[in-house]
Amino acid sequence: MIIDHRTYALPVQIKHLGHPVGGFTAEVGNVNEIVHIRADRTKSRAAMAADRAWQSYLQKCGEFLKTMSNKMLVPTSFSPTN
Repeated sequence: MIIDHRTYALPVQIKHLGHPVGGFTAEVGNVNEIVHIRADRTKSRAAMAADRAWQSYLQKCGEFLKTMSNKMLVPTSFSPTN
């Protein structure tokens, strides 16, 4: 069984960031990767960082986290999220 520790953070992320626009896993390439796409994270990032539930999550997952990659993307003019 594989458990994604990040899913423990989903309730606090939804509270501050809303539901993801999409969630994806890779079919080819790094298959151990999950991608969540959110419409607008910048406005509520500080509130989430100050939330005790988020801080608790970070403490719990810290010992398991080996690497993390973040990408901040801006939608193209033809993107349905634009």
